Amino acid sequence: TSSSLPVAYALKGHGEEAPGKDLASLISQQNIALNDLNLISAGEIPPDAGCLVVISPKKDITADEKELILNYLKSGGDMLLLTDYTGESMPNIAALMEDYGLSAVDGIIVEGDPNYCIKDYAYYLLPDINLHDITSPLMGKGYYVLMPVAQGITVGKDQPEGRSIFPLLSTSDKSFSKVAGYNMSTYEK
Repeated sequence: TSSSLPVAYALKGHGEEAPGKDLASLISQQNIALNDLNLISAGEIPPDAGCLVVISPKKDITADEKELILNYLKSGGDMLLLTDYTGESMPNIAALMEDYGLSAVDGIIVEGDPNYCIKDYAYYLLPDINLHDITSPLMGKGYYVLMPVAQGITVGKDQPEGRSIFPLLSTSDKSFSKVAGYNMSTYEK
């Protein structure tokens, strides 16, 4: 019944993917407005930002953008960061992740256990869905999540104080990263 909707801002200017029709629809169904945000031209994250959405940037953010985002997050802001393997160095995005005890793995994840991937396509992952409020609608219903050509994210041993990390999807212990990325010629480790 509120006259103003919460607002999520999708970061633009680094080759980010546009939120797909399904994601945009899910956001809209939650009564959340979705607007674009170019931090270089805006110079700030709008005060009404309920969440910053960053979908698969192809280039790194600037140092100034990194500081704006870190300040936003440290002030209680939320961010949904989805990464893809690009082969590009992204030290500023890496610094954002590091502040939360996370790091992106170089390369593309290949699954060594055939129960966790599509037959003959070891880089089309079928990870375990871990129990969390976000994943609970998928639990016990026989659903799979398909993650083609995924970049790995590791959780550090020492977590920053006041921050919690909840892995939502996990590969098997036999998965590994192929640093050749899109140029890999074999699925062998």
